[in-house]
Amino acid sequence: MPSGGAATPGAIDPLSALFLRNVTRVRTPAATGPASGTGAGGVGVGQGVAAAPQDIHIERDATRVVLRVDGAEAAFALLRHGAATVAVPLDARALAMTGVRGRLACFLPLQDEVGLPVVVSGDLLTDPSRTQAVTADASTRQVLADAAHAIARRLRTPGDPMFERLWQLVLDGEDLRGVLISGTASAGKLLVSALREEMTARRSPTPRSHWSRGTCGSSSPTAPHRCCTRRATSPPPGR
Repeated sequence: MPSGGAATPGAIDPLSALFLRNVTRVRTPAATGPASGTGAGGVGVGQGVAAAPQDIHIERDATRVVLRVDGAEAAFALLRHGAATVAVPLDARALAMTGVRGRLACFLPLQDEVGLPVVVSGDLLTDPSRTQAVTADASTRQVLADAAHAIARRLRTPGDPMFERLWQLVLDGEDLRGVLISGTASAGKLLVSALREEMTARRSPTPRSHWSRGTCGSSSPTAPHRCCTRRATSPPPGR
């Protein structure tokens, strides 16, 4: 099960409510029965599950979604570009739902991880079980490329409201080089590879990421590498 997924068998993953634009509440009973979702017109959605009772309230606008799960709040910022929507966790509870490797979604969450602690959603091709994306398909690759563009744009714009939060998530997360050297074309490798291309296409005075290190091996995100600076400024021997 992907990190951040629902731990209780039969329970509804709260991330399922992130991209359901017309749903404002999802409730499940304590015993086996239909999960009910209340939309703008009071229309029920969902299907039978066996799980502990859940009560998820959803508040959203164009840039933000707040999930209130059994009284506890989890807030996400929404970034959009092209075919992709990226949900960025803004607090500890939202990050716990997302997991350090994040999730891919086709409106509802899939089992694929994206390598970063964000949730990426778009209209992409899934396998017949609708649990995993077909990463070889052009629609999946376009969603991941558009998500990388949306993230990179904020990472290289210090004045953007999401600049600090995204850098915090990247630098506090797992070493992205491990995702890049994976032998399979996973959703995570595709997203991180596209993000690296976006970030290296234009130089920016932003913190160094996990894939950028000085010749000394240091990875400080806030200061130049002193040994690299000395090597660049010291005169050649004999002068």
